[in-house]
Amino acid sequence: MKNLYHAWLSGIRSRLILLTLLSMIPVALVIIHSAVEAREINSRQAVENLATLAAVIRERVEAGHEDPLGAVEHLTAMDRAAVRTPVATLWDPEGRVLARAPDTAGPAGGDSAEADLLREVRTQGGHAGTLESAGLDGVTRGYAYTVFGSDDERRIVTVGLSTDVLFSEVDALFQRTLLLLGAVFLFALGIAWLLGEVAVRRPVGRLASAARQISDGRLNVRVGDIHGASELTTLAGAFDRMVENLEQYEQEQEATQQKLSRSRDELEEKVRERTDQLARASDAATERAASLERQRKEMTVLNELTDLLQSCRTLDETRAIIQRSLGELFAGLSGTVYLFSEDGHSLERITGWGEHHEEHPDTFAPDDCWALRLGRIWVYDPEARNPACRHDGNSEIDSICAPMHAEGKTLGVLHVAGGAHGASPGESAGENERLVDATAARLGLALSNIRLREALRNLTIRDPLTGLYNRRFVDETLEPEVERCRRAERPLSVLMLDVDHFKQFNDTYGHDAGDVVLVAVAHLLQKLFIGAELPCRLGGEEFLVILPEADGDRARDRAEELREAIAELALFHQGRSLGTVTTSVGVATWPEPVSEPDALIDAADAALYEAKDAGRNRVMLVGDATAGAGAGG
Repeated sequence: MKNLYHAWLSGIRSRLILLTLLSMIPVALVIIHSAVEAREINSRQAVENLATLAAVIRERVEAGHEDPLGAVEHLTAMDRAAVRTPVATLWDPEGRVLARAPDTAGPAGGDSAEADLLREVRTQGGHAGTLESAGLDGVTRGYAYTVFGSDDERRIVTVGLSTDVLFSEVDALFQRTLLLLGAVFLFALGIAWLLGEVAVRRPVGRLASAARQISDGRLNVRVGDIHGASELTTLAGAFDRMVENLEQYEQEQEATQQKLSRSRDELEEKVRERTDQLARASDAATERAASLERQRKEMTVLNELTDLLQSCRTLDETRAIIQRSLGELFAGLSGTVYLFSEDGHSLERITGWGEHHEEHPDTFAPDDCWALRLGRIWVYDPEARNPACRHDGNSEIDSICAPMHAEGKTLGVLHVAGGAHGASPGESAGENERLVDATAARLGLALSNIRLREALRNLTIRDPLTGLYNRRFVDETLEPEVERCRRAERPLSVLMLDVDHFKQFNDTYGHDAGDVVLVAVAHLLQKLFIGAELPCRLGGEEFLVILPEADGDRARDRAEELREAIAELALFHQGRSLGTVTTSVGVATWPEPVSEPDALIDAADAALYEAKDAGRNRVMLVGDATAGAGAGG
């Protein structure tokens, strides 16, 4: 209901009708107020007439022209047509009704002292007045009263008229006025409705409909000419002009939007191109930075490898260094380093790294490698035309072979498996080829220097005839070995030996035959004593063996083993048997019985001469008075 009320109020026509109703309210209030005032005026006039009639009755009663009852009846009958049947009553001081006309409440002379009318007259007091009260017949009337006479003969005259009769004319007039007001009101409503419909609602409806269509995007709608209030006609014209301007503005906006769209597309295309260029530049810079970082890492590893290799004295020391460094340099790949043997007829593995390096042979012929044949780097790809090297243990994996050159000579070959396609993380095939070639060059130079140093050192610590370590090596090595055994709290023994009757042997068979004997004994020493045991030639027919961590008993056993092995040698020179060769051995052990390391060699030499004095072909320990059993010399 509330929604319907608000919907009704929202209409223009409804508002106009409501405005008409509100404007009629003051008119209705004025008319009603006038009717009320007319009613009061009429009521006062009627009461005044009643008072006049009461005064006339009093005068006639006082004049005594007629008896009171006749006077009242005569007067009321005379004025009945004018006052519309008034009721007149004459009262004595005790409240008895002396006369009443018309006598409708009963016969006159009755006692009415307790009547409401008389009680109110007495209460109100005064000689004359008006009041409204119930009469003797119980009908409410408007009364006018007058009191006259002396105190003993005081009389009261009341003249009353029914309120319905009193106000009948005024009420009839009021009803006619209300009917007229209603008719005028309805007429005004009709005029308001017609004006709202023709002059307001229909034009406004057309404006509202056009506004809704325009809000839906239909800018070709126009209100056109309308009939109504001049303001609405002006509004319709302004509305159409506004729509035309809006349509023109919309067209301009659409054209501008199309231009902006084309400009935006062009700008976006330029931004994309620029972004792509920046992305490519960034990728190139990132790739370049990564390449530089890889090259820096490669140079760091290669420089470290070169420095470490320059500090190595032997090829054996290089194995672990090369394995660790190349494993880091070629992460994810496998490889092997080969060097030519001393005779130059084969290549020998010195070290390897990675998952597949054990699949490659320990040795192979130079012709088995294409890189050595061509003298340049060789790349093998299972899917390409290049054949695989015969030394390649797995022909299903791509590989690179790079010869190692130094001082114009080929020193060996570096073989890397899995690198032809850039299998190393973050590297391409070309980078791997470059890195393998650079590493091979570094290795070739470093290993050539190590071999040269080994050769030079061998000239100083090796005996040229037998290949055993010489006296200089003994002087350099014995003290460090003793110190190592001291730290380990282990003993150290030395064996001093020479060939029995060697001078006589030379005189009999010649010095060439003596050299054959010395070389044979040296080869036997190299065969029996390996690892940490160090056989040496001190000079002439004298030999020395250093036995780290060997006590006296262990040294005696090894000396006996050596003595027996030499005695079993069968030597020939120029087709002639050289007979049986024997040796005597002196054994000295530190720290018991020799407490000073510097005295070990002298003690062993003394034990050797004791063995010779005891009959040669014997083993003698320092401090041992009993010689080992052996063949007589």
